[in-house]
Amino acid sequence: MVVEIRLTFIKPYPKNYLEGKQSYVIYCIRQNDSKRCDIAKRKMAPNTLRKKIKKFRPTRIPRYLPGQVTKDVLEADLKMFNDFRRKIFYVESKIDTKPPPMNPYRFIKADRLLADANKLFEIDKRNKQLLRNINLINRHGGRVDSFNPNAYTRQSKWRAQELKMREITKHNKKIYVSILSAESDYSVKKMNEFWKYMIEKFRYVCKMPVTIFDKISHDQILRSQPSISGGLEATADRPLCFLEFEIKDLMYLGKVVFELYYDFVPVTVQNFLSLCKGDNGLTYKGSPIHNIVKYQCIEMGDITKGNGKGGMSIYGSTYPEENFVLKHTRGGVLSMIRIGKNENNSQFSITLDKVEKFDGKRVVFGKSIKGAENLIKLQDLGRRVGRPSCNVIISNCGEYFKIR
Repeated sequence: MVVEIRLTFIKPYPKNYLEGKQSYVIYCIRQNDSKRCDIAKRKMAPNTLRKKIKKFRPTRIPRYLPGQVTKDVLEADLKMFNDFRRKIFYVESKIDTKPPPMNPYRFIKADRLLADANKLFEIDKRNKQLLRNINLINRHGGRVDSFNPNAYTRQSKWRAQELKMREITKHNKKIYVSILSAESDYSVKKMNEFWKYMIEKFRYVCKMPVTIFDKISHDQILRSQPSISGGLEATADRPLCFLEFEIKDLMYLGKVVFELYYDFVPVTVQNFLSLCKGDNGLTYKGSPIHNIVKYQCIEMGDITKGNGKGGMSIYGSTYPEENFVLKHTRGGVLSMIRIGKNENNSQFSITLDKVEKFDGKRVVFGKSIKGAENLIKLQDLGRRVGRPSCNVIISNCGEYFKIR
């Protein structure tokens, strides 16, 4: 079977473009499921694919309606309109759509392309050699031992560091022995006598009174403030208790001693004192401070959750509030924190100053009599409001007995 295929041109070409050119006719012959194509040449007629030229055709339909203008005006307007269309039809563009002339060698660096080609050739060459080596290893099973006992060894500086540490230890021991064997040139007795002599000399030389030795403690300042009982006299001996505070596993902060007003609020005092002593398995020991409001109060006593949302009393989960006879008239006042509606448990607060807004809302049951400066330390560990900056706990607590 012979199939004749003629090559035709779809895109129009300029006039006389194909004059003198040759066209091709392809003859494909199929023999025994094999295809063989022979190309035969023959002349093509020169006018076969000549480009069709467009001609201008003037319009004969006027732009005015019949009877709207005179015949002379109508013909003149039609002639002017056709002249304008003829100019538009035969207009020649001043700018073509061809790409701007550009020298590609100004943008394409031949030397770089050549260097990249050479580099790729070298990489390809090495990859081929690597594939040959891998193939050789796979076929022969590896003739070289691949075990290297020193592959994971490294040089360590620990030996030198160990020798240096031994030298430092020897030097520290020498310093320690010299410190232990050191003796003061003055005995303690002579130092105390000399200090008394210096104080007397200060008092004799100074024109003004020497007040640096007459410093008033925080406990004396609190004693000078109004009484929380409003001047009411005690009707019975009042028990004492103490609380010791520390930054957990870091630093001891100090002890504060409190006087408990058992004659005014016996139920509240009994609950607090029992929790301090650890009766019935309930104790304040180890419980954290969960809130510090600077210049106002320190809140603690949550022995179950430690975040101000728990607590437990010796009478149960809660017990009703007792009375509000005692007031928050000074710093160092002990009062119970209200839980729910008119109930208390183990949570309590220590005021840092006079807080009248707590009167009638928190049951006052005691005041600090010693160690008020430690409350200032606790205040310094607090933020503006909320939990302290570090984990402060009650490290120890119990009943306090005066030594007579």
